Amino acid sequence: MNFPKILSFLLIPVSLTAQNPITPHSVVHSHQVTTSASKNPLAQKRQQRTVHTGTQNNSQDNKAIIREIQHMKSTEIQYEFPSKSHLRGTKRYYTTYDQLVAMLQEHLPLSIKDAVFLVEQAYSGETLQKSWYDTEIEKSVSIIQDAMKSVGYEQDNELGKKMLLHAFMSGTLEIRDNEDKVVGSTNAKKYDFEDINGQEDWTKMFVTKLMRTNTGQCHSLPLLYLILAEQLQIEAYLAFSPEHSYVKMKDNNGSWVNLELTNGHYSTDQWLLSSGYVNAEAIQSGIYMKPKSKKETIAYCLVDLAMGYANKYGTDAFVLRCVDKALEYDSKNITAWQIKTNYYTYLFDYVAKQMGYPKSLDQNQYPQFHDLYTKRNELYKHIDRLGYNYMPEETYKTWLQTLEQRKDLQQKIIRP
Repeated sequence: MNFPKILSFLLIPVSLTAQNPITPHSVVHSHQVTTSASKNPLAQKRQQRTVHTGTQNNSQDNKAIIREIQHMKSTEIQYEFPSKSHLRGTKRYYTTYDQLVAMLQEHLPLSIKDAVFLVEQAYSGETLQKSWYDTEIEKSVSIIQDAMKSVGYEQDNELGKKMLLHAFMSGTLEIRDNEDKVVGSTNAKKYDFEDINGQEDWTKMFVTKLMRTNTGQCHSLPLLYLILAEQLQIEAYLAFSPEHSYVKMKDNNGSWVNLELTNGHYSTDQWLLSSGYVNAEAIQSGIYMKPKSKKETIAYCLVDLAMGYANKYGTDAFVLRCVDKALEYDSKNITAWQIKTNYYTYLFDYVAKQMGYPKSLDQNQYPQFHDLYTKRNELYKHIDRLGYNYMPEETYKTWLQTLEQRKDLQQKIIRP
């Protein structure tokens, strides 16, 4: 079955269906459904009631579901999606899951660098080599450390390291030889406005793509910064706002500031709030604008693993396994909640199709079907309580384009 691709994005949610976007306030309350597809409330609601998680639904999804149901050998109702475990490459995903969980359980060292690579290699396979990745990261760290020496900063100068890492990401750094002669310079990492959700090419979301091309977006740019910060022993954290991620750190005075790598400027919370899509409930619940710990960031890599798997193979219980484990370590991971909510939305639809859209959701007559219905609606209510507010893709793109225009609310406030 070609289940709707759940892409990140983290971060730039758009509809998983070809229908108009919905809000989390339209939970289905009717317990009556008819058998007419054109008048069936469930058939209508399933097209509308989906939380947005990163890409539009493949237009063939519903046809694929119907085809699969028609070819079922068993007449029994299937209450789980068919497993993709027989497909080539899925074992690599299961192994990666185990490695990420081992990190979270501290059986392996906590490493953002290694976690990001594992997720991207699970998708790319052996075409992505760890030796290349490690060497490129080491080169970048060496360039920054050499720049520290050339300007006279001690290697333990925290603010100096932040300033030069910022220059490496958003500006240029000179590369010098052993005789201190300039032999080259680095390139600024710029925002890639083409296929920002990875709808056409999922690898556009990758840190390794950013490393190769010096272009990325709000998923890969903060992660590369955090990988290098980890190697340089800089205190910095991942943070989220609607459909967006960025870096959070402390300035000279110990106050929290935000590094917006889409344009290379430091910003205030006020500037992020100006988007208008962060409400009081979201601030109170902690799903936005809060620094994520290293463990929570690695838990987020499990969410990335789920999205890559769904993109490559379709969705089965492995996707749910990933997001449930991520939520064990970060209950405020809004992307994980979005994916989980969509999982049960489409599972409910999958079962309803097999049953021919029954006239009733009576708990005694259809206990498992009723349980799915209840679970789905409970998740939407939870999303509401967290303060999730959908930002349309076009609105997000417009917001991105205002970054350069809103420098009045942005400041370069990290200085050595």
